[in-house]
Amino acid sequence: MNKIQKIVQFLLAKENRLGAIILFIGIIALGFVSFAAIDRFASHSGQYAELSEEEIANFRDESYFERRIEEENRQRVEQEQERLRYERQQDIKRAQIEGAWDMRNEAYRGLLQLSQGNYKLVLIHNTDRRLQRYSVGTYDLKDDILTFRPRYSAQAQREFAGYSRLTASTFPVLVSKQGSRLVLQRPTRDAGVFVPNYHPFLNIMPDEIAIFQTLK
Repeated sequence: MNKIQKIVQFLLAKENRLGAIILFIGIIALGFVSFAAIDRFASHSGQYAELSEEEIANFRDESYFERRIEEENRQRVEQEQERLRYERQQDIKRAQIEGAWDMRNEAYRGLLQLSQGNYKLVLIHNTDRRLQRYSVGTYDLKDDILTFRPRYSAQAQREFAGYSRLTASTFPVLVSKQGSRLVLQRPTRDAGVFVPNYHPFLNIMPDEIAIFQTLK
């Protein structure tokens, strides 16, 4: 008890009052900081208590966030693909698309011939002869889904000497007529047809769209 009284008398001494005030302020500040930390911890503890065990496990899993980002990117890409620039024309007829068509863009000139269920497609690169492509075969039209079915042709190889085959696999497109133009687009999921991740034709077209004019 005598020790406490001596401490109090020392702090109240005139020459020690400034130090006592500083000490008192420090004690108050320490108490405030401690209270704030306890309150913050309590509020966060309450939030975590509302999480399920599965959510907490996901939070601890380092690969969980990578998977979430990949899934969000995939959904964003799919949503972008679902937005067609040109509306579908599901009542389009074969007579509307048959004929000889010409396409020109920054990279390629394309020539497409559709006749009696057969097709011939030639892609002429504007600057690089190594990128010249051709494809011949049959096609079928169901609603607005135009499906190309390539086939090997020795005659086509001779006709397009120096060109490479575009693909040996079937590839579908959405077809529509926009005025006098023939428009080919990548099918969306609601078309109900398998589309390869890398479309052999539309992936090399700007915005995955090919717009043809009547060949003159």
